[in-house]
Amino acid sequence: MKRLEVKVVLDIRAQSKMKHFSIQRILVPICCFILAVFYLSSPLEGQQILSVKEAQQQQADALFNAAVTTFVNAKSNEAIRLLQVAYELQPSAMIAQTIGSLFPATELSAKRYWYEKAISLDPDNEEALFPLSILNCQEDRYEEAVALLSAYRQRHPESEEASYYLALIYSDKGEYDKAIPLLNELIKSAKKQSIEEAAQKRLLAIQMTKGATEDVVNHLVAQAELTSKDPNKLFESASQLSSLGAYRQALDLLSKSPLIKENYPNLIALKAVMHMTLGESEEGMKECKRVLSLPQLTPEERFSLLQTVIQLDPNKEKNSLLYIALLEQFVQENPQEEGLHNAYLGYLYKYLDGSDK
Repeated sequence: MKRLEVKVVLDIRAQSKMKHFSIQRILVPICCFILAVFYLSSPLEGQQILSVKEAQQQQADALFNAAVTTFVNAKSNEAIRLLQVAYELQPSAMIAQTIGSLFPATELSAKRYWYEKAISLDPDNEEALFPLSILNCQEDRYEEAVALLSAYRQRHPESEEASYYLALIYSDKGEYDKAIPLLNELIKSAKKQSIEEAAQKRLLAIQMTKGATEDVVNHLVAQAELTSKDPNKLFESASQLSSLGAYRQALDLLSKSPLIKENYPNLIALKAVMHMTLGESEEGMKECKRVLSLPQLTPEERFSLLQTVIQLDPNKEKNSLLYIALLEQFVQENPQEEGLHNAYLGYLYKYLDGSDK
């Protein structure tokens, strides 16, 4: 009898446990679901901040694009205002540098403020760093410019622009012993042709300032020989030699170049001037005749170019009869060109009568 009672009690307890377990199986998932819905419907604080940042970035991007469009339409003040709002929303070196570049050259303090902002956010921002270095020089803050560029060169020794700007600053300060090695290194190893050419011109200017005429002449001759296939560079080198009084070297440079045979008007005219300057009138007149027969020029253009030769000839009064004979022949060969006849008469009045009637 007792066994039966115990069994009944155990069965009742088992049934009670099973009931309790069944209720748990139902309630636990329901509670979990409610908690999950509540959790997902309430974003985390970090997620809300990220969303705001994304919105600010989108607004900043839209303002930047609007500023670019505004600037293209010649409204720089409005573009600056839009960019300043964009910067407040999302500070960035690019926006700060752009604002600095948009301010006119007369507003140095504003340009400085924004370039410094850009560099504070990105110390390697070249678009802000190099202009700021130039601003420092304009305001006689050379030490700051040198410090800025020197620090950048230590981080980026391969930067040709930093070396060139530093050489410019040393040159402006008259510290040629520091500028010349930098320029020579750029001339020797610069990968960018524009940097190499700029360094050559700056070195030439330094040498001319120092009065090192022989060195300058040698440098120009050597440089012209390296670029002998470029008529513009050949003309530039020969003109620079002429400006230094190195007429013979300029003439030799032109005479040896194969380009002189290819009817480049400026080269032929300059060669004529060099001959006439050196008193070699016979050779000079041959080049003048070449000027008047250049097929790619109109008669008026040929006449005008020869007049340029005459103006540059330091012995033009002495050679005036030669020029008159040459011009008279040219006018007779082109009777249909009324403008040539008038120009010729003007030349005669100027050099024979001594007036400009």
